Amino acid sequence: MLLLTGVVSWVGLHSTVIAKSKDVTSQETDTFNTQCVEVQASLNQLQQSDTLLRYNIGATYRGMSEKLMVPLNQRIAATSYDGSELVRITAQYNKVYQDFYQKYKLYSNKLQAAIDSDCKSDIEQFSSKISEARQARIDVYGASQALTKLLLDYRNSIDQFKKQIDSGNEH
Repeated sequence: MLLLTGVVSWVGLHSTVIAKSKDVTSQETDTFNTQCVEVQASLNQLQQSDTLLRYNIGATYRGMSEKLMVPLNQRIAATSYDGSELVRITAQYNKVYQDFYQKYKLYSNKLQAAIDSDCKSDIEQFSSKISEARQARIDVYGASQALTKLLLDYRNSIDQFKKQIDSGNEH
């Protein structure tokens, strides 16, 4: 997030300088072009690391549902215990996971659009594309936080369920 914020700051500063100065020197243009290439390289690095991170985190999120939540809910249902709260949380978790996945795809597309835009000839469009990617990345983070909260809710519900069983209130 810090890298993307720095890129947005750079683009905003350079857009302001260009807008205020009708007589941009060739040295300033060369500096902007050099930094433009550096910013695009940083965006490429961000894309590579985010792709790997999304794959790993996505696999972990899917695994939590497929290998823990759903099988546990099935075992609880097979024993006639009341696991309705666990089932409710699992359903919400799966819905939020789909939202996370869709938001990541949108973010990935917006980041690619920023990488593909020509920062040397149209810095305002480049800035806009980076801002869109940044907002989409914030949305992915929000969905990730929601998944984490639901996992904690599920854990707390398991603890409550265990207390009910231990106290003899199984149903």
